[in-house]
Amino acid sequence: MMNTNMIGTIDNASKEVLEQEAKAEDERKEENKEKEKKNKTRGVSKKQKRIVGKQSVYDEKTTAKLQEFLRNRKRIKNSERERQNTELGLLNQLSVSNFDPLKVIKKKIRKDKE
Repeated sequence: MMNTNMIGTIDNASKEVLEQEAKAEDERKEENKEKEKKNKTRGVSKKQKRIVGKQSVYDEKTTAKLQEFLRNRKRIKNSERERQNTELGLLNQLSVSNFDPLKVIKKKIRKDKE
């Protein structure tokens, strides 16, 4: 093999010694790769760290205000849903088959005459 430090000279070491050195270098490279993988933080994003940091900044008053605001928003949404459900329930109770447009017109005419 050629010695990389001395260009143009031949390395006089035996093939066995050269193979052992190559194996040792490969093992060192693999160990370094494993260490790099272990040192990485996986699954933790910067955004998550920022959120955790911001949560510690809020004091008790602001967290209470935020929770109160969220509760009120939830109550409003629930009341809207309940109102819509009651309206739908009433509409479902009044079936379309019982509706007679002639009766409605007759009632309007009677009211106009009075």
